[in-house]
Amino acid sequence: MPTTGSPTWRKEDKPSLFELAAEDGAVLMGRGGQWLLRGIPHVLRARVIAPFELRVQRLIETLSARGSERVSPRTAAQMVRRDDGQKAGRMRYLFDVDLHDPALYDVMINMGVLSQGGRRQPARRSAPAP
Repeated sequence: MPTTGSPTWRKEDKPSLFELAAEDGAVLMGRGGQWLLRGIPHVLRARVIAPFELRVQRLIETLSARGSERVSPRTAAQMVRRDDGQKAGRMRYLFDVDLHDPALYDVMINMGVLSQGGRRQPARRSAPAP
């Protein structure tokens, strides 16, 4: 599957997303699901966010845990900024929407304010009954 924001990517992924969304208990991440699956009653469109500094720190920790070479905070910050820009650009190109538009989501979860043990609970409590 192409990874760029080409129209081919959109055509190939759209049927797959609808098929997966029809299954009970499916969790989809990315791929424009917040836009493509709007209006489907049993779909909960959630956006998980975190403060920039926290995302940089977690990237450093993740790369270190994998045994990768140590990444400086500056390099990690550049990687996070680049990823943010690519995701926003892809949504703008494919669907002509702003990734940050709250109307695309039913719920937003800020990982910066949740405790370590409570991260999985909000989505479970928010999920609509099948």
